[in-house]
Amino acid sequence: MGQSRVVVRQAVDLDDSGLYEADVGHELTNDVVIEELSDAPHGTPPDRWNWWIGSLEVAYGGYGQFGIRRYRDD
Repeated sequence: MGQSRVVVRQAVDLDDSGLYEADVGHELTNDVVIEELSDAPHGTPPDRWNWWIGSLEVAYGGYGQFGIRRYRDD
């Protein structure tokens, strides 16, 4: 639960930044996030998020700030 919460917070921050929509050309929705995370090879929700953010970083740059470095599992 805590892991998913931190991913949601990062997704909201990414959406609020407008960066994804500017680079990709469409809105960041829940369905987009779920689809992209399901493409990740394995891991926890933060691992999958970081895999996707890393892909965006390589493709466009500027996404490193949205990676999850640490999370607290309450």
